[in-house]
Amino acid sequence: MTSLVKPLVLSSFHDRDKGRMTGIPPFAVEMIEKHFRIVWIEDFNANPEKYGKEVVAVFMGTKQPTVDKDLLEKLPNLKIVASMSAGYNHLDIPLIRSYGVRVSNTPYVLDNATADLGMALLLNAGRELYSNINFAMSPGTTHFDMNLMSGDVSGTTLGIVGMGRIGCKVAERARAFNMNILYHNRSKRNDDSAIGATYYSKLNDMLPHCDHIIITLPLTAETNKIIGAQQFKLMKSTSILINIARGALWTTTHSYTRSHTAKSNSPLSTSPTQSRYHVTTRC
Repeated sequence: MTSLVKPLVLSSFHDRDKGRMTGIPPFAVEMIEKHFRIVWIEDFNANPEKYGKEVVAVFMGTKQPTVDKDLLEKLPNLKIVASMSAGYNHLDIPLIRSYGVRVSNTPYVLDNATADLGMALLLNAGRELYSNINFAMSPGTTHFDMNLMSGDVSGTTLGIVGMGRIGCKVAERARAFNMNILYHNRSKRNDDSAIGATYYSKLNDMLPHCDHIIITLPLTAETNKIIGAQQFKLMKSTSILINIARGALWTTTHSYTRSHTAKSNSPLSTSPTQSRYHVTTRC
């Protein structure tokens, strides 16, 4: 009786020891090999004629291997490109589909983790934890000023840019801090009263009211650089902006050149009029 041959998938291996920080991690390899054979991209590139017709799937981890026209031409029997990511802006979807190939991703799995990180960054920036912890741990610190204060988080106003799955989970966490929650979205949610958030159809109308702003948008042609010079001018000089989405959603140079300044209470401040903007991003 002839045993069935497992289908062949093309992938790239994440090998920290060799300085290769892209590809699928070791735990995923074990799971994949239960159902598939794997050809690594280095071996494939060395002999594409040997493997090309056998490959039925590309399994991507951390955006690798790159799926472009050149690779697609070498994989005539490719059925699917599976990306181990929630985002898919690194994929040329129209190009891949033009070859009759399907695309899959992994939404939902990081929603809670990303929302947790957003609130952690907000608390860190709002309470200036990082600079103050460094100050406390510094060998040169001999005493604390009892009047040393940081900003508030509880009871302040949070603006969420993008009230999708992650935005809603950020709002859930913000309610625990009794924050006043505003949001800008493509359209008004039917459940925003249950979420406890106030809708702004125009981003620029929302920004002047916010003490904290968290970006949770997907990166698309419409959202690319949605935060720029005009938006920074509308923010309070004490506003804290946190991006837990793609870096290309804002033009970061403007966050460092803001003309408005405010007193910073951080013991590590280099200037008494240092801006309170905290540029914290997850790309």
